[in-house]
Amino acid sequence: MSKLPLIVYSTLTALLMALAWPFIGSLWPVVFIALVPMLLLEEHVFRKGYRPRKVFLHAYWFFLVFNCATTWWIWYASAGGAVMAFFFNALLMAIPFWLFHVTRRRVGSREGIIAFFLNWLAFEYLHYSWELSWPWLSFGNVFAMVPSVVQWYEITGVTGGTLWILVLNFLFFRIVRDVFWLQKQSMKEQLSRFIFIALLLFTPILISLKMYSSCSDKGEPVDIVIVQPNIDPYNEKFGGLTMKAQFDIYADLARKSLDENVEYLLGPETQIPFSVNEDAIDSNTAVKAFRNLCSDYPQLKIVTGMSSYTVFREGSRKSPTAKPTSEPGYVYDHFNASLQIENNAAVHVYHKMKLVLGVEKVPFSGWFPFLEKLALDMGGSSGSMGSETAPKVFTAQKDPRHVVVPAICYESIYGEHIAEFVRLGGDLIFVITNDGWWEDTPGYKQHMSYSRLRAIENRRSIARCANTGISCFINQRGDVVQQTKWWEPAVLRGVVFANTEQTWFTRHGDFIGRSALFVALLLTFYTLTRMLMGKTASKKEI
Repeated sequence: MSKLPLIVYSTLTALLMALAWPFIGSLWPVVFIALVPMLLLEEHVFRKGYRPRKVFLHAYWFFLVFNCATTWWIWYASAGGAVMAFFFNALLMAIPFWLFHVTRRRVGSREGIIAFFLNWLAFEYLHYSWELSWPWLSFGNVFAMVPSVVQWYEITGVTGGTLWILVLNFLFFRIVRDVFWLQKQSMKEQLSRFIFIALLLFTPILISLKMYSSCSDKGEPVDIVIVQPNIDPYNEKFGGLTMKAQFDIYADLARKSLDENVEYLLGPETQIPFSVNEDAIDSNTAVKAFRNLCSDYPQLKIVTGMSSYTVFREGSRKSPTAKPTSEPGYVYDHFNASLQIENNAAVHVYHKMKLVLGVEKVPFSGWFPFLEKLALDMGGSSGSMGSETAPKVFTAQKDPRHVVVPAICYESIYGEHIAEFVRLGGDLIFVITNDGWWEDTPGYKQHMSYSRLRAIENRRSIARCANTGISCFINQRGDVVQQTKWWEPAVLRGVVFANTEQTWFTRHGDFIGRSALFVALLLTFYTLTRMLMGKTASKKEI
């Protein structure tokens, strides 16, 4: 260990993790050994009695390289946003690893290794729900390209995959340390450990393959058309093309596949890009055009996206995102919204809840309003947007057989969030998005692949409509059934199945993450208490 600089170990871990990540290296089995070099580094620092900051600095370097290597494509959308994402997310990710080392030093090796598992699981759970949420790199997402090996996500969700990765990495670390580094045991003496690793590695895969082979789509068939209009988000969508021109592109594509049997027609995020006044939504020209399209097909429902706003009298609404209007005494909120339109029925509207940091939401701006000046302008409205306070689903007024989960873009990476909608009766998941910000990079491919995990967790068919990128149908075991190509206008028509049965994960959510957070907080509090008292544990091995 002393013959190599420690930075070699932290860099190697980052590169191995990137090699495993979807559409970066895509060699997912590597993830089971990727953390071993970093664990060896922590072991070296612990045995030498170096200061804990050495672990923190190398953990920060590991996560910084990992973030840059897997999400470098953010740079195409915003250089400033990319820098913030890389450096701040790496900082947040380094903290639970550093805390595991501190617990080991202050409390004991056994408690330290418990903290290794619990701290990371707790961090991932917290990273789904707080102001700085950015769970793109949750370890369990690494299996998004191979849904056949994680069919048990219907029970555990993505956090189960993270735990699987952590346990196997720790066991491989023990073998490498004892045999190759400390040289205190031979390979023969590790036989029982190898058998245990093999069981832990292959049993979940075999169970998953069995579930995969026996899984078939359940529920009533639903005929759906997806339109990918392929309108340039930088040069056309928010000013280069008129609303009429954009609607005509969409409608011309849609009519190629529409007939009286189609039940749903999907459009992408912000298909209506110029802000719609929700108080007068029925009189909006774009909404009228979509309603006229519905009138030609009596059973058709259109689900698409829009930019919108609502005006309130000042003082009538307490909202941290409300802004003053040009007319004194009034404030307004603007939204990234989806809507469901059907002929001769009220329009249903849902406001996106999981907002993109820096673009749609400025963290902590409710406490520090001056931070709103840091919002990035990506076209359309900028600054923190309003959102729903609770999940909302779409049910047709004329034909209420199906309940639609209207997920908008970034929301599709939040497993427990989507499960909340499904618990409200959602039997279909529609994902509408605009993935044209990142050009032809791994970004839009990763984004689509994460939706496959949502299909498994809830056993729901997914129709995904992108402005450009990958529009597709995903079945209930996570297979992509049909998909479009990058940067071309396209239309898909397919039959999906509306399942009403709820999985364990749908009913109970991320029970592993919640439990880990509770215990990790107790253990961290105990660690900090011993730190303040100046107590240090003996250097026992793990």
